[in-house]
Amino acid sequence: MTALLASAGVLATVRVASADIGAQVSYLCATPKATYEVALEVKAKIPAAGKTNTPVHISDVGVTLKAPGSLRSELMAVGQPDSTGVAPAPSLNGMASIAVNVSQGQTSVNAGWPAFSLTSAPGRTDQVVLQGTGAVPALLTDQAGQVFWKAGQMVLRLSAGGKKAFNSTLTCTPTGGTVLGRLALKGGTTASPLPKQSPMASQPTEDDSRADCIVPPSPTEPGGGMNPDPRLGEPPPVPGTTPGPLRPPRQGQPKCGKAAGFGNLGKLKAAVPVGAQIRFRMSIQSHPDFAHNYFRSLSYGSNATTPSTGTALGFGFMPTTATVVTRQTAPPGGSNEMANLYLDAPLDSSIPVPFETRVYARSFVDLRVGGISVNGTRLGIGENCHTGALPLDISADMGNASVGVLSPEMGGTYTGRVYVPSFSGCGVGEDLTPLVDATSAGTSNYLKIESGPWCNSSPNIPWDCENEPEPAAYTILPGGAARATVSPFTLTGANGNSVRCDSATLKMSFKRGRYLSMYRVATVSGAEFKKCVRANGGVPTTVRGTGFPWTLHMRRDQGTPGQWSMTMAGVKFELAGSDGCDFSLNLIANDYETDSPATLGLLTLDTTRDRLSIPDGLSDNMVSVGVHSQCDNPDPDLQPSASWNFSGDSFSFSPHQKITSP
Repeated sequence: MTALLASAGVLATVRVASADIGAQVSYLCATPKATYEVALEVKAKIPAAGKTNTPVHISDVGVTLKAPGSLRSELMAVGQPDSTGVAPAPSLNGMASIAVNVSQGQTSVNAGWPAFSLTSAPGRTDQVVLQGTGAVPALLTDQAGQVFWKAGQMVLRLSAGGKKAFNSTLTCTPTGGTVLGRLALKGGTTASPLPKQSPMASQPTEDDSRADCIVPPSPTEPGGGMNPDPRLGEPPPVPGTTPGPLRPPRQGQPKCGKAAGFGNLGKLKAAVPVGAQIRFRMSIQSHPDFAHNYFRSLSYGSNATTPSTGTALGFGFMPTTATVVTRQTAPPGGSNEMANLYLDAPLDSSIPVPFETRVYARSFVDLRVGGISVNGTRLGIGENCHTGALPLDISADMGNASVGVLSPEMGGTYTGRVYVPSFSGCGVGEDLTPLVDATSAGTSNYLKIESGPWCNSSPNIPWDCENEPEPAAYTILPGGAARATVSPFTLTGANGNSVRCDSATLKMSFKRGRYLSMYRVATVSGAEFKKCVRANGGVPTTVRGTGFPWTLHMRRDQGTPGQWSMTMAGVKFELAGSDGCDFSLNLIANDYETDSPATLGLLTLDTTRDRLSIPDGLSDNMVSVGVHSQCDNPDPDLQPSASWNFSGDSFSFSPHQKITSP
């Protein structure tokens, strides 16, 4: 699944009246712990007009980078407070390497811009500002027409001296407009255009991540079926279960999806964005265990990848850039290239089970290096530098009835560590294999991949997922403990019966950080209800929440900016009336003999007003009277399985939570 998540970028508007280079490009920069939004401003002088076969000189080139102050906090501990009581922000410096291309028509060439030296003055601000200047090569071409300068990937190497010296490398991908400037060249139109590829680049061309979602062959077609290699076999069944025999193969449901995340290179202490397109046939076979409410589902498929380019300080001090293509391949000695997917889940998700729902993805991949440069010098790596087939084993926790259950098609967070063996065939004229091994081979490589929702595909229509959802991740700040309160709080039966409390308080906790999964972004660890009365007879009633923690998940269908759709799983209330009428509000399992935690399927979190709403009247938000109701009252609202809902105002919560995506 390892691949760079490429950002295409929409062309920025450049004023026709000015030929100067001047634009701001937004980047997403990754550290081993988080991602940060960084703004790059580039300014330069170019002539108002240009001619073919005449050098176009670019002068007064300056760059300014602006990043959140939290980046400084991560990279380096803040110094001691001075006499004002405010800790001085540490001064940073470093280098910015920006991949600037010059484009003309359908061709493009690396502009060859050097790295810019960056400096910043000490200050007390919530923003990191770095500035630098430099000289860049002139442009020379004999092809008339419009020429564009476009910014691409950026690598930041930041450092600070003193007692708490450090060095850190960030790989940054543009997320918005990338055009820095443009110029019209007049003159001859002799066919000698810019080269189609930069002479400094030898990027792998096996980028098939944007190819059509080709349906994997069925189990009865050549190349289809589960991969039989024992190294990709099933994990042990869930302890305490006895799965039955494997059922005969079916055609399975074709599925497609996108995945994105990051990979940590342990030796280099750096992180790079990663991504892939996934293509599977779901539920080909299964092992049921009816006695323990358990089954294992078997699926298979393939991943399409994009070349992954990363830069870090090799050997602790040498800027090293490498481009790698990860290709799914057959195991050594085998011919089937499919990946195997195993799902452990309850047959009936409404009945609590003692195990977690989990997905395992297992395949063989071949890592092929397409180019390496050290300190800006390109190395002749050749065309056959690769690892050969190596196993990739990642998995995702999909939850349980108490905290909510996901299916693979809904997305999930896959993690795992990857052992990278020694490479071979690296180098032209000299053996560069030891250099490649020194930067990446070993066991200290970690993957975290977020899968977006999967869509249905079809053998007859290879690509009917044009609106295939992108993977999503979230940033939540400040996170931590919060309290949500509402007055009054009312639970309402189908026929108007209700329990009304003067107030209700939820003790919540939000996750804090960047690149958070949609799964389990917040929890409710306790609830308090004051002065509650059952409307039928005005009976004083105690309301108590149980089954904590209740767990909140993000949904993909965000509406208005600042308003997020969520689900809350694990919900259960116990009510005790002073007249001896005691009952629970939760979910009744399909066996009609078991009370189970309920899931409120549609909540709204409005971060602009700090409000949490539980819309009433929606079937997704209903709870049921439990099977062990102690009420003798013939009121149908108090009988087992009667539906109840929520009504009243929204909860107000504090402190304020800023939630953004990514």
